[in-house]
Amino acid sequence: MSVTVTVPLVASAISAEYERSLFGDYSGFAAVDWRFTGSRYSNFTATGPRQNMPSFNIFDLRAGVRARVWTFALYAKNVGNRVAINYVQPEALSGGLGPQSAVLYAPRTVGATITADF
Repeated sequence: MSVTVTVPLVASAISAEYERSLFGDYSGFAAVDWRFTGSRYSNFTATGPRQNMPSFNIFDLRAGVRARVWTFALYAKNVGNRVAINYVQPEALSGGLGPQSAVLYAPRTVGATITADF
Protein backbone atom coordinates (compact mmCIF):
# COMPACT_ATOMS: atom_id res chain seq x y z
CA MET A 1 0.00 0.00 0.00
CA SER A 2 1.29 3.46 -0.92
CA VAL A 3 0.39 6.64 0.93
CA THR A 4 0.72 9.92 -0.96
CA VAL A 5 2.11 12.76 1.16
CA THR A 6 3.45 15.05 -1.55
CA VAL A 7 1.48 18.13 -0.49
CA PRO A 8 3.45 21.41 -0.46
CA LEU A 9 3.16 23.86 2.41
CA VAL A 10 2.32 26.62 -0.10
CA ALA A 11 0.43 26.32 -3.38
CA SER A 12 -1.49 29.05 -5.19
CA ALA A 13 -3.01 29.98 -8.53
CA ILE A 14 -4.19 33.21 -10.13
CA SER A 15 -6.15 33.62 -13.35
CA ALA A 16 -7.12 36.77 -15.19
CA GLU A 17 -9.24 37.14 -18.32
CA TYR A 18 -10.16 40.21 -20.34
CA GLU A 19 -13.02 40.11 -22.85
CA ARG A 20 -14.11 42.86 -25.21
CA SER A 21 -16.90 43.14 -27.77
CA LEU A 22 -15.53 43.16 -31.33
CA PHE A 23 -18.61 43.47 -33.56
CA GLY A 24 -22.10 41.97 -33.65
CA ASP A 25 -22.18 38.78 -31.56
CA TYR A 26 -18.38 38.43 -31.61
CA SER A 27 -16.08 39.17 -28.71
CA GLY A 28 -12.35 38.72 -28.25
CA PHE A 29 -10.62 37.54 -25.11
CA ALA A 30 -7.16 37.13 -23.65
CA ALA A 31 -6.27 35.26 -20.47
CA VAL A 32 -3.28 34.35 -18.34
CA ASP A 33 -3.04 31.64 -15.67
CA TRP A 34 -0.25 31.34 -13.08
CA ARG A 35 0.37 28.36 -10.78
CA PHE A 36 2.88 28.12 -7.97
CA THR A 37 3.70 24.93 -6.12
CA GLY A 38 6.10 25.06 -3.20
CA SER A 39 8.77 22.50 -2.49
CA ARG A 40 7.66 19.19 -1.06
CA TYR A 41 8.96 15.71 -0.40
CA SER A 42 8.15 12.54 -2.36
CA ASN A 43 6.45 9.53 -0.80
CA PHE A 44 8.19 7.41 1.81
CA THR A 45 10.30 4.59 0.38
CA ALA A 46 11.78 1.47 1.93
CA THR A 47 14.99 1.81 -0.08
CA GLY A 48 16.24 5.31 0.71
CA PRO A 49 15.55 8.90 1.67
CA ARG A 50 12.57 10.88 0.39
CA GLN A 51 13.32 13.09 -2.60
CA ASN A 52 12.95 16.87 -2.24
CA MET A 53 10.93 18.16 -5.20
CA PRO A 54 11.71 21.86 -5.82
CA SER A 55 9.08 24.58 -6.11
CA PHE A 56 7.98 25.88 -9.51
CA ASN A 57 5.92 28.54 -11.31
CA ILE A 58 4.01 27.78 -14.51
CA PHE A 59 2.30 30.34 -16.79
CA ASP A 60 -0.36 29.58 -19.41
CA LEU A 61 -1.77 32.01 -22.03
CA ARG A 62 -5.01 31.95 -24.05
CA ALA A 63 -6.54 34.29 -26.64
CA GLY A 64 -9.45 33.90 -28.98
CA VAL A 65 -12.83 34.87 -30.35
CA ARG A 66 -16.28 33.98 -29.00
CA ALA A 67 -19.58 34.01 -30.85
CA ARG A 68 -23.01 32.99 -29.58
CA VAL A 69 -22.47 29.23 -29.82
CA TRP A 70 -18.78 28.72 -30.64
CA THR A 71 -15.34 29.72 -29.38
CA PHE A 72 -12.00 29.63 -31.21
CA ALA A 73 -8.90 29.94 -29.02
CA LEU A 74 -5.13 29.76 -29.33
CA TYR A 75 -3.23 28.67 -26.25
CA ALA A 76 0.29 28.24 -24.93
CA LYS A 77 0.76 26.09 -21.83
CA ASN A 78 3.90 26.19 -19.69
CA VAL A 79 5.08 29.26 -21.61
CA GLY A 80 8.44 29.38 -19.80
CA ASN A 81 9.06 25.69 -20.64
CA ARG A 82 9.74 24.93 -16.96
CA VAL A 83 10.95 21.46 -16.09
CA ALA A 84 8.72 20.89 -13.07
CA ILE A 85 8.47 17.65 -11.12
CA ASN A 86 4.85 16.77 -10.43
CA TYR A 87 5.41 13.44 -8.66
CA VAL A 88 8.23 11.02 -7.81
CA GLN A 89 7.32 7.33 -7.94
CA PRO A 90 7.77 5.63 -4.55
CA GLU A 91 8.91 2.42 -6.24
CA ALA A 92 12.49 2.47 -7.46
CA LEU A 93 13.51 1.06 -10.81
CA SER A 94 15.62 -2.11 -11.11
CA GLY A 95 13.86 -4.09 -8.39
CA GLY A 96 14.19 -1.46 -5.70
CA LEU A 97 17.94 -0.91 -6.11
CA GLY A 98 18.00 1.73 -8.84
CA PRO A 99 16.92 5.33 -9.24
CA GLN A 100 13.33 6.47 -8.83
CA SER A 101 11.29 7.70 -11.78
CA ALA A 102 9.48 11.03 -11.85
CA VAL A 103 6.41 12.44 -13.55
CA LEU A 104 7.07 15.87 -15.08
CA TYR A 105 4.65 18.57 -16.18
CA ALA A 106 4.31 18.75 -19.95
CA PRO A 107 6.83 21.01 -21.71
CA ARG A 108 5.71 24.13 -23.57
CA THR A 109 2.63 23.21 -25.60
CA VAL A 110 1.03 25.43 -28.24
CA GLY A 111 -2.29 24.69 -29.88
CA ALA A 112 -5.78 25.76 -30.85
CA THR A 113 -9.28 24.73 -29.84
CA ILE A 114 -12.70 25.13 -31.39
CA THR A 115 -15.71 24.48 -29.17
CA ALA A 116 -19.45 24.69 -29.76
CA ASP A 117 -22.32 24.84 -27.28
CA PHE A 118 -25.51 22.98 -28.13
